[in-house]
Amino acid sequence: GDPEGRDVLIVDDMVQSGGTMLECVSLLGAKGALSVSCYVTHGVFPNDSWQRFTDEEMVKAGRKPLRSFMLTDSIPRTTTKLAGVKPFRVLSLAKRLAVLLTEAPPGTPVVGASSS
Repeated sequence: GDPEGRDVLIVDDMVQSGGTMLECVSLLGAKGALSVSCYVTHGVFPNDSWQRFTDEEMVKAGRKPLRSFMLTDSIPRTTTKLAGVKPFRVLSLAKRLAVLLTEAPPGTPVVGASSS
C-alpha cells in the first residue's frame, strides 16, 4: 500500500549489516511515510553495524531517525551494547521461554536440545 502519511513497521526475522533495511527506510521516507519503526527477532549486527541505525548516523546519512527499533535479546553480545541507545528497544524472551518450558507436558521434546 501507499505509505504516505502513515506510521510504518518493517518486520524481519534478523538483521546483519542492515543495508536492505536501511534501503527500505529510505524508500518509505521518500514515499512520505510519517514515521518508520523496525522489528527483528535476531539482531546479529556484525562489526557493530547497529550503529548505522542510531539517530545520529541516520541524520548524517540524510535519513529521518527511526521512531523505534525493537529486537529481542536472543543475541546478548549485541543487545547488551544497546541499553539506552536510541532508537533501540530490547524485548526480553526470558519470560516467554520460561512459560514454554515449565508448561510443556512431561516428555515433550525441546526443539534444538541435545540428546546427550
